[in-house]
Amino acid sequence: MTFLPIGFSSPGLLNSLNRSTFQINRTLNRLATGLAIRRAADNPAGLIASENLRSQLSALEAASRNIDRAHGVLAVAETGLSEVGNLLRKLDGLVVAAANTGGMSKSERQALQLEADSILQAINRTGASTIFAGQRQLDGSRSFVVSDVSSQISAVTVTSSNLAGGESLRVDIAVTQAAERAQVALDFSGTTVELAQPGETLVFRVRGGAGEVELNVSSGTTLEEVTATINAHTGETGVEATVEDGRVVLRSGGYGGDETVTVEIVDDGQVTGATTGIYTFVEGDPAQVDPASATSFAPNASVRDEGRDVEGTINGEQAQGEGTTLSVATSTLSASVTLETGAVGPGQANAATVGVLYNALTVTGGPTFQISSLVGPTGRVGIGLPDISTRTLGRTGRTALGDLTSGGVLNLVNGDLTAAQGVVRAAISTVATEQGRIGAFRRNTLGSAQRSIQSAFVNVSSANSMIRDTDFAVETTRLSRSLILYQVSLGVLGQASGSRWSVLNLLA
Repeated sequence: MTFLPIGFSSPGLLNSLNRSTFQINRTLNRLATGLAIRRAADNPAGLIASENLRSQLSALEAASRNIDRAHGVLAVAETGLSEVGNLLRKLDGLVVAAANTGGMSKSERQALQLEADSILQAINRTGASTIFAGQRQLDGSRSFVVSDVSSQISAVTVTSSNLAGGESLRVDIAVTQAAERAQVALDFSGTTVELAQPGETLVFRVRGGAGEVELNVSSGTTLEEVTATINAHTGETGVEATVEDGRVVLRSGGYGGDETVTVEIVDDGQVTGATTGIYTFVEGDPAQVDPASATSFAPNASVRDEGRDVEGTINGEQAQGEGTTLSVATSTLSASVTLETGAVGPGQANAATVGVLYNALTVTGGPTFQISSLVGPTGRVGIGLPDISTRTLGRTGRTALGDLTSGGVLNLVNGDLTAAQGVVRAAISTVATEQGRIGAFRRNTLGSAQRSIQSAFVNVSSANSMIRDTDFAVETTRLSRSLILYQVSLGVLGQASGSRWSVLNLLA
């Protein structure tokens, strides 16, 4: 009976040999495929986690390709704008050359006009031929659509939004601080300027944003004549004058904190009158003179006043005010809105009137770029591309770049060349601004999104690899161990079988 324990141990040895064989086969498969999970049975929970991570990796790869494509679209648009900028600078030179009427004949100006016409045609052609994937980029079709604009708004520019194509956003504008012009009042205690001596002269300087002029006023001059004298130099100073409530009121031509009006007395001419002097207005009430601000007419007396920028919100977001323009930049909407300054109706507001302008305009989404792995408002961004046709580019008032063509009111032969240069330079500024905006969008918005995606891709790939891929160091060690166990099991099983046969032979 002594052989029974040996016989009973053989099944255990076979099980050990089978386990070693199974472990060797599994380890060899993992080493051969590089995968720790080849089927759900290998690691059910790990498979679920890995599949979710692989889905995220696929979305990240697609978002990265989207960003690369967005770079391509904007690079094409930027190239078109650069060419238009070159053409506009040449056109500006032609306007300056055409203004030299004393040294240039009419036929030479006509030759300049022919060249200007060619440049304008080239600008329109560039706008029509700047195409990416069959879509024109600079003909206005890639701009956001602005509709239902209030009569209290003079201009709207929408630069970016995360609105999807066809989605609309209503915009409310609240004006919390009205814009003001710089203004100073001259009080002569009557309807005429009265000096102590008939031969005396009141001498004062008027300085505005455009420049300065020195004026002389004699005794007996009416307020209307003083006003006319100041307005005759508005082009030099940027200051306008009117007669209001028995005073001469000097105002800057524009609104905002950059606007100034300064009156400086050179010689007071011994002005007479009980209330004579230079006054400013009550802050926040541009119609009310501040009696406490009186500065007497005296040599070297000087009074300076500054305008005030509009302040307010756009859709509840604090907007930046500059002059009569409110600008906001959020993920939902980046836009600039220029408000009117005239009279308003009940329940309305504008740059000069505090209040709320409900449903001031509607913005409809245009082309958007999906720059995130998550589809939705937070993962997309839109950027409007400008219309660079001559019918809209450089528009100032009722004139635009197209008015420089032959027969236009701004033509180079007999048109208004001062206004023509203003239009051309406005167009140059617009194109340069659009180039900078596109460059900033590519560098900051797209560049930041691309770096974020690349970082996320690396981290997600690493996490997926830890779950799904083979750890070669561990599996190699495991293989060595399994091979040793396999060899040992074979040796022990051989010895056990040999011992059994030896006992049987003796019994026989």
